[in-house]
Amino acid sequence: MDESTAELQRLGSSGFTGAPIPDEDGLAPVALVYMRWWSSGVIDVVTVLDENKASAYRASNLDPRHPENLAGAVVRRRVTGTVIEVVAAVMELSSPPEGGLPISVRPADQLAVTSKAGELWTP
Repeated sequence: MDESTAELQRLGSSGFTGAPIPDEDGLAPVALVYMRWWSSGVIDVVTVLDENKASAYRASNLDPRHPENLAGAVVRRRVTGTVIEVVAAVMELSSPPEGGLPISVRPADQLAVTSKAGELWTP
């Protein structure tokens, strides 16, 4: 396992859920998106295009009962870089200032999340 894949797995063990974003044919992932919702109305999002192109942001002002609704969200922190750099920056974030607990949300197809996670940069 390479270091980038290990970092993505670290996100999963830190309360993030992930899902592949498929191409228009639905055959291959073009990106991975990892999310962690907080009960205080904050969301952390990590997007991975390849091993060297990743970004993350933390947004607040979300309705904790409907964290999927991003209307009105305010981005509080943003970072871009390699998978290793971005995951390191996200892992340094403390709990949101207003408190809250991570909300565990699991995708319907857990196999799809784990089976494609390392394939984005495989030659």
